[in-house]
Amino acid sequence: MGCWGFGIIESDDAMDLECELLEIAGLESATAPGSRSALEKHLGALLERAKAEPAPVDDDGVAYTYDYATAHQVLTLLLMGAGCTFTEEIQKELLAGIESCHEFKLITMLLKQSNGILTENLLQNFHIENGFKGYAGTIERMYGRHAAITGLMEALKAYSIQGGTAVSVPSRGLLETMFQKSGD
Repeated sequence: MGCWGFGIIESDDAMDLECELLEIAGLESATAPGSRSALEKHLGALLERAKAEPAPVDDDGVAYTYDYATAHQVLTLLLMGAGCTFTEEIQKELLAGIESCHEFKLITMLLKQSNGILTENLLQNFHIENGFKGYAGTIERMYGRHAAITGLMEALKAYSIQGGTAVSVPSRGLLETMFQKSGD
């Protein structure tokens, strides 16, 4: 299916990573009883798994860190969603991993250069190909992904690392998205 939305866990890659991280923690779902203690108990292994995502380098020496960043984004959602306790160092590591996404960095740069208004001409000038729905779809994705990643980073910065209070960051599931689109 690929990517059905712009949220953190709105793609096959993110869902696969979520399942893998939950498996490492011995959980069947993020809302399973004892999820907080299981995630905290396995936090070291979960962080190692997130860091293990490769950052392939293209012929120009540019590292594409989508998978690495996605692993940190998903892990952050799981930890905050369960109200986990962790250190400031881990919080900084998660923030750096989330922000490392090449796509997020590109969008941030384009938004700064364009005073927040992305256009087809701007994307063409930077040799960015049009997406599934043409440039309008690419621009919509850029705004949506930037908002989702920025929102996650803001939530993590505001999160109490002493834990106890679960924080939910909205994300639409595949079926929810499909039903919403069919009802348009």
